[in-house]
Amino acid sequence: MIHVFEGAEQPGCHPLFDAMYRDRKRIFVDLRRWDVPVIDGEFEVDQFDSPHSVYCIATDNDGRHRGSIRLLPSDRPHILGNLFPDLCDGPVPTGPNILELTRGCVSPSLPAAERRQVRNALTTAVVEYALQRGIDRYTCIADSGWLHEIR
Repeated sequence: MIHVFEGAEQPGCHPLFDAMYRDRKRIFVDLRRWDVPVIDGEFEVDQFDSPHSVYCIATDNDGRHRGSIRLLPSDRPHILGNLFPDLCDGPVPTGPNILELTRGCVSPSLPAAERRQVRNALTTAVVEYALQRGIDRYTCIADSGWLHEIR
């Protein structure tokens, strides 16, 4: 099941967000070695987890985190515009109908086949979200392997 939440929760306030932040820490800090903030040694939460963020979170039948993706408004601070604008050939795409996809995360505890299913369900969810909300475009910083899989 996919749940859409508008606005971040602080660690300790919502069990599903806690599980998401833990999985993000396992993937982005422990596995990929990103230098990003970690709270209390277990939660990957950054300055873009804010009241303006939108989260699509996949859960199992018991409500446990299976995967998630964060959407950031591009007309507010966001990763591409504020940290990596040099990745764009021209101006960073911004506007009320453009969101940035970030922190795509599938629980590392899932077997590979389930991870693909969750990734595909989240991809479908963000497309449906765009269609329902009048989002024209998404921006994203991604490695070419992930982009190839999504296409």
